[in-house]
Amino acid sequence: MTVVVADTGPINYLLLIDEIALLERFFDRVLIPHEVHTELLSARAPTKVRAWAAHLPQWCEVCQTAALYRIDLEDLDLGERAAIELALQTGKVGLLMDDAKGRDAARKLGLEVAGTLGLLKRAGQRKLLNFEAALDALLKTNFRVSRDKLKQIREKD
Repeated sequence: MTVVVADTGPINYLLLIDEIALLERFFDRVLIPHEVHTELLSARAPTKVRAWAAHLPQWCEVCQTAALYRIDLEDLDLGERAAIELALQTGKVGLLMDDAKGRDAARKLGLEVAGTLGLLKRAGQRKLLNFEAALDALLKTNFRVSRDKLKQIREKD
């Protein structure tokens, strides 16, 4: 069984570009910490995101984390800290996160991390979507990515 923990960003952006089904295609279960679920339901979240979070699919499960007090994660927002903690507590699972500082912190703790771009690239390689079209849709949202990272992901096989 393939299980992954997701932070707010990847779920938000996959919903905004109508590619949320990729999570179910790649993973048997997607775990989200309570803190991430709260962010997805926030009044600041897009309507589409709030509606999805209010009626989660069966493959997505909200989980509680034991503690959020790691000193090495104090510079991250609550959702990112909770996602990393949940991934650590759950064991050998992957982590979906877009925030660069969060990704770096997670990797230092030994977690395997992917983001929205990597997931879209993987889906494109498997012919599940047109990568350039999905990327174009993503870039029309408030998703931020450096030119160097964009060039790197486009060239990566």
